[in-house]
Amino acid sequence: YKAGREVMSQSASVINFVDLAGHEKYLKTTIGGLTGNFPDYACLCIGANMGITKMTKEHLGVVLALKIPFFVVLTKIDIAPPKIAQRTKTKLFKILKGRGSRKQPFMVKDQKDVDTVLKNQSAKMTPVFSLSSVTGEGLENLESYLSNLRPRQVWDHQAKNMEFNIEETFSVTGVGLVVSGSVSRGRLVANSRLLLGPFSDGSFKPVLGKTLQRKRVPMGVCNAGEGCAVAIRALKAKENLKRTDVRRGMVLVDPSSDPKPTVSFEADVYVLHHPTTIKENYQAVVHCGLVRQTAKMVRIALRKSKKGTETEEKECCLRTGDKASVLFRFVCRPEVLHEGTTIIFREGTTKGVGKVTKVHCDDLKTTTAFTEIEKRKAEMSAGMSQKSKPRERARIRGGAKKAAPRL
Repeated sequence: YKAGREVMSQSASVINFVDLAGHEKYLKTTIGGLTGNFPDYACLCIGANMGITKMTKEHLGVVLALKIPFFVVLTKIDIAPPKIAQRTKTKLFKILKGRGSRKQPFMVKDQKDVDTVLKNQSAKMTPVFSLSSVTGEGLENLESYLSNLRPRQVWDHQAKNMEFNIEETFSVTGVGLVVSGSVSRGRLVANSRLLLGPFSDGSFKPVLGKTLQRKRVPMGVCNAGEGCAVAIRALKAKENLKRTDVRRGMVLVDPSSDPKPTVSFEADVYVLHHPTTIKENYQAVVHCGLVRQTAKMVRIALRKSKKGTETEEKECCLRTGDKASVLFRFVCRPEVLHEGTTIIFREGTTKGVGKVTKVHCDDLKTTTAFTEIEKRKAEMSAGMSQKSKPRERARIRGGAKKAAPRL
């Protein structure tokens, strides 16, 4: 076992791997890891003896929807029969070349192929490695490819409005509450005053970020794109932060940023699959970064363009393959969202992808984005309540007269 400082000092490049679940039961964990950990690349592992499964197609669809560059690794070639391994490879190439993927698979066999893939990195070319962890066959090609990869995303380290996305919470004896996650923008400095939230009522509480640690090594600064653990405590003496008060998806921000959580937001979505139709008031689980919450489709406006005319919008239902502008509203609590963030919504076999176009910065009590249907229902319920009041009074008066004794 080597310490983090020793590894980083002796390495030309350091790669952080995020192991995600492959079982169908933990698909939400996989989606949360792909949307919340900001990966530069994705590695799709397929057992050569198992073949292409249902979840292989699901994970491939999620990676394609998020537009993350990926490569494929065929493992266990030492125990896979030649016919089964060839069938797996043929089916994989067929899926990658298909209508939904439109990729160009490239089988990597030697160092020359690795150099070719690295020189011609494009959105269409997908490297495919075949290896065995037992015999070591093909491991050199994968190691050479990984060691020459470079970061794909550019992070803003100089941003004034620091934002730290919370992924997990811990309670350490002698330290107190510790949260772990990654910095999405700016720089997180130890012993700095921060705001923690949003809570269920949409409020933020002032806290102190005492110490930072990364890979069990204390650090003074954490830049954008890096992950760390932060020990926090409440600034107010009467407040006591508990682990149950902090949840996944909350943020630590700079007090000068004036954060505004939201319940309603608009997004341009694309329906990947749905067995029937999606109508207004349809509810699905929305994944946006580390945020995972049920949201309702309040308004659906399908964009339809005609030749020689401007794009028109009309209210309708959505089917597989449709694109629309949708107004979402969270059901439980407000969240912090930003325009341009990619979202994934799912419910059962229903899956869709989109991008946030507008954030309304409202809460559950004072929702600003109402639809015509909700207004009509509110007016009808108000009218019914006003009509029922005189009738109730008349019934009470009539009943009192009938119940009066005769003189």
